[in-house]
Amino acid sequence: MQSTLRTRARCPAAQRSTAVQRCSHCSVTQKRGRLTAQALPEALLFDCDGVLVDTERDGHRVSFNDAFKQSGLDHSWGEELYGQLLEIGGGKERMTKYFTDMEDQEPFKSTKDPDARKTLVAGLHKLKTDLFMQLVEAGAMPLRPGVQRLVG
Repeated sequence: MQSTLRTRARCPAAQRSTAVQRCSHCSVTQKRGRLTAQALPEALLFDCDGVLVDTERDGHRVSFNDAFKQSGLDHSWGEELYGQLLEIGGGKERMTKYFTDMEDQEPFKSTKDPDARKTLVAGLHKLKTDLFMQLVEAGAMPLRPGVQRLVG
């Protein structure tokens, strides 16, 4: 801890001579010329989308399907199909590709104008995002195995 404190003491904010100063870059506080270390957390968790919860399978896919249903569209993305669709980056792009491939079905069957299609997809994506956020806020997506033990 001594060497860490010396290293942190070189921080510019910790070098200034004010009565009480806290560095925004490290966990050192300077009080009247004396440096004190603050307690550091025992662990930090770094999460990318899908690490703690399978957000694609249990969140985004479910939300797309709910958005389709609420919009009166007879489409449902199963896990296998959605896995293939994930090769297309972006939800709006994913829907556009899918509906273009299924052009003989609604919604693109009756929507031919490119701008109208873009508007339709944007509206569906907004609905899907709202539905996804409801799932997040409700805690409706199950944690991956072992996560509760790790963080609990």
